[in-house]
Amino acid sequence: MTPTAQEFADKLESADPVDSLREEVRRRLIREGWSREAVMGALEDLREALSEDQQLNAEDAVLVVMDHMVGWCNPLWSLANEGFSESDEDPDDQAEHEDDEDDEDDLEPDG
Repeated sequence: MTPTAQEFADKLESADPVDSLREEVRRRLIREGWSREAVMGALEDLREALSEDQQLNAEDAVLVVMDHMVGWCNPLWSLANEGFSESDEDPDDQAEHEDDEDDEDDLEPDG
């Protein structure tokens, strides 16, 4: 299932739109397994619609959450690593990590 802008728009009506939207994004990434690209796409669609409607405070809230998605924030608020597991890595990156582990074994003294 691909997220839509409307699924996030309702969160902007709360008393704390940044926190509500951030927690909804986090929930979708972790519990429902949505891809980061799909979530960012839905947030961008929502941001564009808010911009066209001159809803600047709501647009700012979306931009803040998008910053959290890429880690451009206090590390305590970052969503940059949410929703990922080791199996989500690029297979080439996994092979490099395995090679690094093999190299570490070569550095240990024999005996």
